[in-house]
Amino acid sequence: MGLYSYFKRLSQGVRQLMAGNRKFSLGYITRDDIAALTMDAAKVSGISFILDVDKEEVEKILKS
Repeated sequence: MGLYSYFKRLSQGVRQLMAGNRKFSLGYITRDDIAALTMDAAKVSGISFILDVDKEEVEKILKS
């Protein structure tokens, strides 16, 4: 029962992520649409760390 409810919550979170990105199917989600919340997760998965996602754009704004 615990495992079932965990996966139900996980699937709801993925649906909310996709809706936030305006992509309503897993086939449309790319690695650029998600970010790793920890450095360890970023290293293992190869997904960008949350603080590095928009780093270049932020630096452009701050320099102008």
